[in-house]
Amino acid sequence: MGILRAIVLAVWAGITSPFRFAFKGLLAFLKGIIATPRAILSLPGTLYKGLKKLRDKILAVVNYLESETGKWIMIWKFVKSPYSLLRACGLNVQTSMAVLGLATVGGTTAVAVEALEPPKFSDAIPGEFYAPNDIPVFTDEKFNTLLITMSSTPLDSLVVKSTSLGTIYGGTLPAGATTAIDIGGTAANRLTIANLTIERLRCKQFKLFETNVNTLTVTNNVADGISYAPSAGSGLSNRPRSVIMGNHGAAKLEQSGGTYDRFVVAVKNGELNASIGELILSDTLTRGGLCRISYADIGNLKLDSNIVGDGTGISTKSMVIEDTTTAQHIVLSQNLEMAIAEPIARTN
Repeated sequence: MGILRAIVLAVWAGITSPFRFAFKGLLAFLKGIIATPRAILSLPGTLYKGLKKLRDKILAVVNYLESETGKWIMIWKFVKSPYSLLRACGLNVQTSMAVLGLATVGGTTAVAVEALEPPKFSDAIPGEFYAPNDIPVFTDEKFNTLLITMSSTPLDSLVVKSTSLGTIYGGTLPAGATTAIDIGGTAANRLTIANLTIERLRCKQFKLFETNVNTLTVTNNVADGISYAPSAGSGLSNRPRSVIMGNHGAAKLEQSGGTYDRFVVAVKNGELNASIGELILSDTLTRGGLCRISYADIGNLKLDSNIVGDGTGISTKSMVIEDTTTAQHIVLSQNLEMAIAEPIARTN
């Protein structure tokens, strides 16, 4: 009985097999027809999700690489610039230079590390600068003067702020020096400045002489004795001044927070066209030396809110504008005399 049943089922399966295969094919075909519109409609969303995942993976890799690159760049900067590393560790300029071997040998700066990034004017370091270059041509651990030497190449702007000069922190002026601030040229090589501003200066003595000015403004100064005697000027010597550089000059030399024995702006010997568009000396504390401007041709000279005195009394004039200074326009206002002593030396 069992054998007969198996034979019957086998025969039946053979007879119905083509019909079943055709029916399954028909069902698959119908399912495909039904699913196609749904797939077409969902294609943009599926594509967007795939692209979003790819984007996120790419951005993750980029962010990681950028982060790692920044770390390596910082390490490289420290490695190639030991000067910056030493300064970051708290060493002062002179000590950092001494450690790195920045001593002068026969007038030439010897650099201990070939990859050293040289200090710049904006780092508030002592040295001699040939404007318009902002890298010193001379530095030495025993040379603590900020010296800007002007040539025929014009300088658009020179700004020095929050500076301590002279013997305010002890020590002495360099041998043979009597000035803490010295701005100007010589009788043969004069310095041209379109606009010069000296404000909030504390000085032992101040002198202005052998200078031609178009507009002289002296306001709000207090001094231990004042003598203002500028002569009336006219003509070409007292004309307005301007400095036109084109593509030949320097944009700006600027620094803040330096400590030096002297600040000097001088003219290189033999240069007849040394010029500065604007010079600003602001918030300057000095001791032990004269502050002077001489042998200069200036468009606008402004002396404002300065304190000058050496404790010698009002009868001995501490702030002096000599009659060798000429000006076409003169403004003198709110300048007072009172007893003022030289500031004491400081330790910090």
